Amino acid sequence: MKHQCMYSLEEVAEKLGTTELHVLMHIKKGLLEGSEIDGQWYIKPESFEAFQHGEAPPKSSIIQCKSHCGGCSGATERR
Repeated sequence: MKHQCMYSLEEVAEKLGTTELHVLMHIKKGLLEGSEIDGQWYIKPESFEAFQHGEAPPKSSIIQCKSHCGGCSGATERR
């Protein structure tokens, strides 16, 4: 897909009323589908529309803590 058919990172941030960094985090989490083309990020219009309608991302995109500190996983209780 050519980037002319996609939304720029700046456009999506403006539409969502947030920052470009926040949109990049949505891409990283799998909430938005984006592509980096010539050093610029672009978001597929279908992905943006689905995100706006609250459609759930695929299970494979759910982020899980990989730390073994026990802080978020409810691991062994400290005494």
